[in-house]
Amino acid sequence: NAPKIRSVFEPLHLEFPERGKKRIPVNMNSIYINKTDYKKLNRKEFRLKGLFNLRLGGNIGIYTNNEIKRSMQKIQWVSSDYKKIRIMMPNGETIKGFGEPAIEKLKIGSLLQMERVGFGRIDKKGKEIIIVFLHK
Repeated sequence: NAPKIRSVFEPLHLEFPERGKKRIPVNMNSIYINKTDYKKLNRKEFRLKGLFNLRLGGNIGIYTNNEIKRSMQKIQWVSSDYKKIRIMMPNGETIKGFGEPAIEKLKIGSLLQMERVGFGRIDKKGKEIIIVFLHK
C-alpha cells in the first residue's frame, strides 16, 4: 500500500536549509537499512527519513503511513542506486557500507558529515568510495 515514489528531496544540512537539497532516488522494491537498525527495529514501526513509516516483518517492509511522529525512531536508508563506501578508521578498522548516490558528486578531498558516524574526507573514488574518518 506504499505510495509510488521515485525520489525524495532532503536538505543537504538540517541547520542550514539555504544550502539546498539533495535528490535521493527510490526503488520501492529495494530499500536498505543498517543491520543494527534492522535487528533493533524488526516488528516495530519506524520512519525512513524523508520517505514514510513502516514496520518490518522479516525481510519485508510493510507500509504503515506518512504521519511524522516525534516518538518514532527515524533512520537513514539507501535504495538500489547506492554507492559502495569504505570508511577508514584511525585504529585501522575498515567499515564497509552503502552511501547515497549524491556522494559520487563530491570531489576527492571534500569533507562530509556522515549521519550517526561523524565527519570524513573523500580520499579515493572508483568501484567504491574511500572515506577517511576525521572525528565525531
